[in-house]
Amino acid sequence: MKRRAASIALWLALAAAPAFGQGCAMCYTGAHAAGAKAQKALNRGIGVLMVTTLSMIGGLALLVFKTRNSGQDLHHDDATDPGSSPK
Repeated sequence: MKRRAASIALWLALAAAPAFGQGCAMCYTGAHAAGAKAQKALNRGIGVLMVTTLSMIGGLALLVFKTRNSGQDLHHDDATDPGSSPK
């Protein structure tokens, strides 16, 4: 099942690959025609947006990872714990 899901995901990624290469022609033309100072500001703006987005995605992934691992302790049986007192 995992192999099938991976092959479907790969197929979808490859099918969408041409769309990734299409930049906004208006944005490209505007950035190309701008001066050096404007290009530097645009690059900094892109960097800020990337850092913010990647931080949010990374934080969410960390939260999911920690939550997933902490769920293993929920099924702990107190009777098997040598330090637990009898009820």
